[in-house]
Amino acid sequence: AWVLNLDAELELRRPQRGRNSHVYSPDALTGGSAYPSLVVSGTVNPSISASSVSETSTVSGGGDTNSANNSATALATAVAGPDLTVALTAAAGSVTNGTSSTVSIAVSNAGVGSSSGTTSVSISLPSTISSPSVASHIGWTCGTPTAGSSFTCSRSDSLAAGASYPAITISFTGSASSGSSQDAPFIATVSNAGDPNSDNDSAGTNVVVVNGANLSIVLSNSPTVWVAGNAASSAAIISRSTID
Repeated sequence: AWVLNLDAELELRRPQRGRNSHVYSPDALTGGSAYPSLVVSGTVNPSISASSVSETSTVSGGGDTNSANNSATALATAVAGPDLTVALTAAAGSVTNGTSSTVSIAVSNAGVGSSSGTTSVSISLPSTISSPSVASHIGWTCGTPTAGSSFTCSRSDSLAAGASYPAITISFTGSASSGSSQDAPFIATVSNAGDPNSDNDSAGTNVVVVNGANLSIVLSNSPTVWVAGNAASSAAIISRSTID
């Protein structure tokens, strides 16, 4: 998408990357004067290769009789940049209340250039878990995770194009309310000052915390004193309750 800063009197055909675009003005231009500047701005394609980029503009009409100066070209050097992405993987799609599981967070570079500077990952934890901890974070410096809040992991080493950092693994215990299953959404956002593409900087995964079964049994004898040759019986009552 392009953003253009135009004078109110200029009429625009929507510009598209790699295609010619046209701007019109119905006003006459007197000698020695100039129209307001036309500024076209956009975001460099994260997958661009390091090369020279040229933009050419041509003016026509208005009774101009000299075409020798009707075109101008500006050159720029396009530098290959990183495109960091983040993905979350849960060890299981559901976890029983009171039992433990893990979620792993992977940061990769989908761009054509290496990253530089500090890369940070902000991790949002659900309130339907307890005892979260960072089980694995090779090369990462991480804050203290707390259920229902966010913490950050960061590192400053470069990530080459097509490579991934070691995953951040979070362990936790399911902690849903009694009597119902609840979602436990995990969300992560990666940031780096050199990453021009923010569309793939956030991702999430959901774990369902379910209440497990608690089986119990009660056994009774009738009569409580068994006499040889007489009838007797035993009764077992099995019941189930959810884990609070």
